[in-house]
Amino acid sequence: MDQRDVLLTTLQLAVPLHREELRDLPSEQLLAIASNAATVLGSHGDALQFGGKHCREAFNALARGLAAAALTADGGVTWLGAHWCADPSCHNPNAHLSGP
Repeated sequence: MDQRDVLLTTLQLAVPLHREELRDLPSEQLLAIASNAATVLGSHGDALQFGGKHCREAFNALARGLAAAALTADGGVTWLGAHWCADPSCHNPNAHLSGP
C-alpha cells in the first residue's frame, strides 16, 4: 500500500466523522472552515507527503475542509476518486444533490 492509498483510506474514515460533527453549522461557518483548511494546507500541505511536525495539522485540515465542502457544494466533493456529500449514503460523484 503506497502513501496515496494510506491517505485515501484514512480520509474515507475521517471525512464522514468531520461531516457529522459539522452538519448542523450554518453555511457561512462551513465556508470559513473550508477557507481555513485551504490556508493550513497551503502552508503545511507538503507535510502530508514528506511528514514532519505539521502532518497531523495538515491531515485534519484536509479532512475537515473536505467535510465542509461536502456539506456546502451542490453534489458534494470528489478527491482522489472518493466522493463525499451532505447525504452520507451518496457515493456518486455525478450526484446533483443540494447542500443543507
